[in-house]
Amino acid sequence: MANIGFCVTISGRDKEKNKRIKNARENIFHLKNIPFPSSIQVADSFENIGGQDVYLFAIPTNFLRSTFEKSSMSFSKNASFISVIKGIEYTSLEFPSEILKDIFPQINDENLAVLSGPNFAREVAEKKPTATTIASKNEELVKKLINLFSSDLFRSYGNIDIKGVELSGALKNIYAIAVGISDGLGIGHNARSALITRGMAEIMRLGKEVGANPETFLGLSGYGDLILTCTGDLSRNRNVGLYLGQGKDYHQYLEENGSIAEGVFTVQSIMKMARKYMVEMPVATEVYRIIYEQKNVHDSLKTLLQREPKDEFY
Repeated sequence: MANIGFCVTISGRDKEKNKRIKNARENIFHLKNIPFPSSIQVADSFENIGGQDVYLFAIPTNFLRSTFEKSSMSFSKNASFISVIKGIEYTSLEFPSEILKDIFPQINDENLAVLSGPNFAREVAEKKPTATTIASKNEELVKKLINLFSSDLFRSYGNIDIKGVELSGALKNIYAIAVGISDGLGIGHNARSALITRGMAEIMRLGKEVGANPETFLGLSGYGDLILTCTGDLSRNRNVGLYLGQGKDYHQYLEENGSIAEGVFTVQSIMKMARKYMVEMPVATEVYRIIYEQKNVHDSLKTLLQREPKDEFY
């Protein structure tokens, strides 16, 4: 947005980090060596951001409720809200859009949208061509936002299926970990392709139960984001999987990289959701067992390959 002339104010949960980012004029923690345009301002805290036309939330799911529940943040009367958050809250099994509506009385289906797609932040910041999906139950809001979030290098497409877009954005991180494990084991491109495809089968199976539109999973926020996150070297979730596939654990990844990938948390929520809807998700189950039950990655591979034969579209 800042690159196409809009005034943007940003802030984060950590006030000390906000100060360091403000002084450096770049995100020294996650997007080093990409200076901010002059149109970007950094606020010391969320409470100092007011009077905006559009608010975009990018807080990790596990910290979203705790960050804002006691916040005194106020919004302009006719503001629009966008979530780019990927995940599912474990305790409630709510998606980020639902959590935002819980927290803020002003946020509702008419002024809320979600943005999700094959969008590595660094490539967007480096002004590389990107496409994304913006979904809202309010079709007029979708039209407004896809025009707002479009430029010569950033193309937005509209959708009204918030649930499908958020489900895709959350689950693709789990299968990126699975593909990372496969690549870490060095078992080939055939295995990688199979995991991506069967991962999407699991996403669609669960999506059907929660009322998502099947076509959503074939779009940018579905297969587009899944393929990128599973194969792109900038993917934190894929890199966690590489660590696991090489015989390490995610604690080592955390020590070396400073932040854990969203899929590590999301797989807990998905196991709970799969039980709730009685949906079979064998690949996600093995990722969970490797991370939280320390199951050997070779044993998980054997479990998947030795499952009872079934119809492909079961």
